[in-house]
Amino acid sequence: GQRGLVGRDDELAALHAALDACAGRRPVVVELHGRSGTGKSALTDRFLDEASRRADTIVLRGRCYERESVPYKAFDSLIDALSGYLRGMTEAELAELLPEHVGDLVRLFPVLARVGALDGGRKKGAAGKEQRDQQDLRRRAFRALKCLLGTLAGRVTLVLAIEDVQWGDRDSGQMLREILSPPGAPWMLLLLNYRTEAAADSPFLAEYRGEGRGDDQGTGEHGELDTRTVVLGALGPAHARELAAALLSLPVEDPRVAKIA
Repeated sequence: GQRGLVGRDDELAALHAALDACAGRRPVVVELHGRSGTGKSALTDRFLDEASRRADTIVLRGRCYERESVPYKAFDSLIDALSGYLRGMTEAELAELLPEHVGDLVRLFPVLARVGALDGGRKKGAAGKEQRDQQDLRRRAFRALKCLLGTLAGRVTLVLAIEDVQWGDRDSGQMLREILSPPGAPWMLLLLNYRTEAAADSPFLAEYRGEGRGDDQGTGEHGELDTRTVVLGALGPAHARELAAALLSLPVEDPRVAKIA
C-alpha cells in the first residue's frame, strides 16, 4: 500500500524504467535488495500492481521460503503462477506456445500437468527415461522453460518476480543461468529481491552469478543482459517521520510521531 512506499519514489521510478527497457525487446534483470524491514515487499507489491495494469503485460510472481525443501524452490511458486496463466488459454493458443521437450518440464514441475494440453506430458517425457541420464533431462527441461517463456515474451510484456531469493537453492540458480544465457534469452523483465545481509551465503545467488561474473552491468556469463541493481537503504529522517505519521494516522508535527521515527 501507499504508506509502505514513503520515500521510495526514485526506486519505483527505477523499476518502471527497467520495464520500459524490457518493452524494447530485450531481457532486463533487476536485483532489488535491502536489509530486513526496509520495505522490499511493499515496493515490489506496488510495482507489480502498477505493471499489471499496463496494456499487454503479464505478471507472474513467486517466492522462496526459508524452511521449504522442494526441488527448484526459487521457481516452485512461480511455476504455479505460470500454470494458472496457461490454464486460462485455449488449446489452440497453447499449441502455438508449447515447446519441444515440454514433457520433461512437466516431469520437473508436475503442477503443469493441470494444464489440459500438458496432461499427458509426464508420460511423454518419461519415454525412454532409463536411457536418459538425469542431467540430460534437466537440460531439456531448462531449455523447454526458456523456449516457453521466450515465446510468451514475444507476444506480451512479460514480468517475472521472485521474492526472497536468498533462500533459493543451487539448482534454481543453474536453471536461471540457463534461461538467461544467450542465445535466445526471453525478452522479459526479471525482478529478484533479497535481503542484503543474507546474500553472501545464498547458494542460489552464488550459482546464478557464476564464476567470473563481472561488474554490475553483467559481463561474462550474462554479457548480453541489461542487469540493474536497486538498493533500499534506511529512510532519511523526514521520510521516517512521514511513514510513522501515516502508520499512526497522526499529523507529522504531532510529538508522538517524533518518538517513533
